[in-house]
Amino acid sequence: MSPLRLSRRLLAASLLLTSTLLPGAEPPLQINSVAYPPLSYSDGNPTRRGLMLDLTELVWHQLGWPMVPRFYPFKRALELTKAEPNSCLVPTSRTPEREQSFKWIGPLYRGAYTLLAVPNRVPLLANLDEAQRYRIGVMRGSALQSELERRGISPIVEATPTALFKLLNQGSIDLWATHDIVGHHEARLNQKQLKVALRLHEIDSYIACNLAVGDETIRQLQQKAEEVLKSRAYQQVQARYGEMGSGKERPR
Repeated sequence: MSPLRLSRRLLAASLLLTSTLLPGAEPPLQINSVAYPPLSYSDGNPTRRGLMLDLTELVWHQLGWPMVPRFYPFKRALELTKAEPNSCLVPTSRTPEREQSFKWIGPLYRGAYTLLAVPNRVPLLANLDEAQRYRIGVMRGSALQSELERRGISPIVEATPTALFKLLNQGSIDLWATHDIVGHHEARLNQKQLKVALRLHEIDSYIACNLAVGDETIRQLQQKAEEVLKSRAYQQVQARYGEMGSGKERPR
């Protein structure tokens, strides 16, 4: 085959792929993220992005899109995604307060919100009312911060799980309100033990996209996400990050 003919075929194939995978010629969506290991890592390691970012990358690749996440403190990432028409946030939870602010893809992972404590410092708690007598730390801008404040609790806030783990370990807070997999991951990294003082409730992790993203794009991304959840690749991603706490099963 002549170089000219080959070039024309490659161009035609490229145009077909673009028209098939990018509905309405919408460009690839920018991913905003946060340091929230093991759901998302910000260290730039391409072989270990984090469980939720790995799953998102599988979905993006289904549409032929590259994925180069940008990392911010969570509250900043949330506000940027609301403001930027061509962006999505990973990971985030779908709460009533956020429901109308984004278009949602998922859920991709199920875990639980917990109050973690250093063993022997805090007893097991029956409910959140019993927790109010203790100093509680939580990530700034998170759904858990809003949940605690709705219950009349004024938590101590920090920008990262690492900072909150340090406060808990040194005794500056008594309880750490966090996603179970994130808390236990931080404890394993530091070779410490934490106990679940109170399990609050299950929580699903989603991709949240700006409201300007087209409905057809969201529909295709949701379809691809559901295909990923049924695939062997989903199990491989989970296995890559070891013990998954409460999230070993697919979201229902």
